[in-house]
Amino acid sequence: PVMLPQGMAKSLAESLASLWLAASPPTIGIGQSRSPLRAHFLAHLWAPLLHMLEEHMNEIRKRQAMGNRWHACFPMENDEVAALRNHVIHLTEIWYGSDRGGNISVLYRWFVKAMEALGVV
Repeated sequence: PVMLPQGMAKSLAESLASLWLAASPPTIGIGQSRSPLRAHFLAHLWAPLLHMLEEHMNEIRKRQAMGNRWHACFPMENDEVAALRNHVIHLTEIWYGSDRGGNISVLYRWFVKAMEALGVV
């Protein structure tokens, strides 16, 4: 295998992630292949999504600790939730393929946990 300098490898990884986000998802998802692209997808697209969702939970906890009312603790506006939903659908279509379609189960699970943390449900 060819070893790229760290800066070049990072740039290549970021470029590939950007390309995936800008392109239409494949018909058959990368999750069904044995390609090394699976690891790249998980590391550079899926893990950052999970990290972002955890950061939103941390923000909810922080706002609660500050004594904010429950409706002021949720860290996103309606349009941001819709954009996040679209992003999750796009990522899951990349993973599963456009033939199978995307899903929002990870967002649904996070949203339920957020509502539980807020005491809404």
